[in-house]
Amino acid sequence: MHQVSVAALYVLMKKAYDKYMEKATNDNDELSDLIPQLFDEWLKTLCASQPQADFWLKSMELDLLILQFVKSFRSADFSLYMETLDSLMPWVFALDHTHYARNLPIHLRDMATLEERHPALFVEFQSGHFMGQKSRRAFSKIPHDQMHEQLIDWLKNHGGVIENLDDNLLSH
Repeated sequence: MHQVSVAALYVLMKKAYDKYMEKATNDNDELSDLIPQLFDEWLKTLCASQPQADFWLKSMELDLLILQFVKSFRSADFSLYMETLDSLMPWVFALDHTHYARNLPIHLRDMATLEERHPALFVEFQSGHFMGQKSRRAFSKIPHDQMHEQLIDWLKNHGGVIENLDDNLLSH
């Protein structure tokens, strides 16, 4: 969903910019040499003058951060995980997510001091062991709490723990 949103917003932004540049170059041929440099300026001007454009740009930035956060999980990249959490922090406060706003700064501080306080654990986290993996496929790591949720769901849908244990005991 986030990839589709970002792609759609980028395509629409690019079309709007191309339309703007076509009109600007028709009015002034000297601008055609500056086209690559003008995109950021155009975007800043547009966002300053139109709140809806600013909203959509901020939505796109948030979607990109969420995608980066997922990438940090899937690739078990601890540095990217920390960097992304730090970038997400202002959004947590701005969007009034009370529990995250309370706990995320503490979590970030704890993870940032991990190298000093628990060097062996820090080395393990840097190696990607802060995520779990249920398969050998690349880019398939997931947080441990998500693995537990999936295991609980599997147990509930397959007769529960007792029935699975009874079946295993009877078969031996």
